[in-house]
Amino acid sequence: MPEFLLQCQGTIHTLSTPWIMGILNSTPDSFYAGSRLNAPREAAERARAMLTSGARIIDIGGYSSRPGADPVTPEQEWNRLKEVIPAVAEVLNDFPGSFISVDTFRADIADKALLAGAHWINDISGGNLDPEIFNVAATHRCPYIIMHMQGDPSTMQLNPAYSHVTQDIITFFSEKLPRLHDMGIHDTIIDVGFGFGKTLEQNYQLLRELHAFQLLGRPILTG
Repeated sequence: MPEFLLQCQGTIHTLSTPWIMGILNSTPDSFYAGSRLNAPREAAERARAMLTSGARIIDIGGYSSRPGADPVTPEQEWNRLKEVIPAVAEVLNDFPGSFISVDTFRADIADKALLAGAHWINDISGGNLDPEIFNVAATHRCPYIIMHMQGDPSTMQLNPAYSHVTQDIITFFSEKLPRLHDMGIHDTIIDVGFGFGKTLEQNYQLLRELHAFQLLGRPILTG
C-alpha cells in the first residue's frame, strides 16, 4: 500500500501498512451486539483486549447509525461517552502510538470528546449533518475520517440511487477534500461507507472498485 503520514498531537506517524480499528459502541442498539458496552470499566477492558490483539485505533460511538435505531439527543450521546473516553484513554498509555477516534457527526460532541481524550474524529456524514464539525477538526488539528453516506441513518436504506456508485462517491470526496485542506484539515482519511445508503449490489461494486479511490491520495478506511 502507499505510504502516508498522519500528524496527531504534534507527532508524525507513518502509515505504510494497514492499521486495525477496534469498535466500542456505548449504545444499546448498534449493528453488532458484540461491540456494545455500558460501563467505563468494561470499555477499558475491551479496549485493552483489542489493543493487545493488534488494534491501533479504538473507535468509540454513542449514537447508533443502524437503520431503524432510536434517535439520540446530544445530551444522551454525550452521557454515553463522557466517562468511557477517559477510561479508554488511560488504557492507551500502555500502548504508545495508538489512538481513540470518536464516532459522531455532531460538532459539539466531537469537541467535548477531543478534550476528554479522543484523538481523531470519525464522521459518518462527511460534514453534511453538522458542517460545524469541520471547524472543530481544524481547531484541534486532528485527523478527520470523512465517510460517504446518502441521506441520514433513518433514510439511507430506503432507496439508494446513483448514476455510477463509484464515480459518484469519488466526486463527493473530490469536492470535500479541497475544502477541508483549505480549512487546515490535512490529515484526512476517506471511508466509502459500505452499508450506508447503498444496496447490496452497490456495496459489492464498491468493493470490486475500491482501488479506484487511490487516485484521491488519502488513506482509506473500510469496515
